[in-house]
Amino acid sequence: MTKGRLEKFEMKYGYFLPKEYKEFIYKFGGDVQFGSCRFEYAENIAANILRLPGKMDFRLVPFGDISNGDLYCFYKYGPEVDDYFIGLYLHETGNFVILSSNFESFLYRCMLDDYFASINGIDEYSFPENVSASNECIERCMILSKEYGFDFNEIKQYKSELDYHRLMINRDERAVQSLCYLGKYYLENGDYKRGVGYINKAIKACNNYFAPYYILGRHLILSGKVDGYTYLKKQ
Repeated sequence: MTKGRLEKFEMKYGYFLPKEYKEFIYKFGGDVQFGSCRFEYAENIAANILRLPGKMDFRLVPFGDISNGDLYCFYKYGPEVDDYFIGLYLHETGNFVILSSNFESFLYRCMLDDYFASINGIDEYSFPENVSASNECIERCMILSKEYGFDFNEIKQYKSELDYHRLMINRDERAVQSLCYLGKYYLENGDYKRGVGYINKAIKACNNYFAPYYILGRHLILSGKVDGYTYLKKQ
């Protein structure tokens, strides 16, 4: 039934969903949580009811959400099945943050999010509640590790936000937001060559994405370099 519903969506909208996503949803179904993403039911994807009418770019197809109303979406940029990014649509501003360039690397990010949550806890929770929540996060990590061959021992090296984005780049060299994070980090810490290298990789991955132009342009302007305005104009 799930398979038929997704095929119905594809035929109706001419928008073919990634094979890896379809295999995932066939196996795990809807209303399942990994990382901060609650995956939507297949029938709701087929009906395209997650879309915010009149607000979202037609190339965005929501497939999950987080508790504050923001939506995880596929962003289709070309005619081929694999011509897509995955990112987060911010419902209050209408901005779209590119997180990964394929579905498996998005799931890897979900596992990073779960591991991070397992070691940090939530301030509003009691100790027993945090222990229970941590165990649930680790259980989800182990499910993804087993299903997709992710190296959980590698992920245990993750101790900081910087490590998080390095791991993402190792998994997905076109993870644009992580490239931007690392570019900004190295620019702010005096390693201009390395910072620009990451920014240029982000631009190469998606040359119409505004974040890398803004980061580099702003850095150059604050450094007293007039050519920074050239990057800001490219947004």
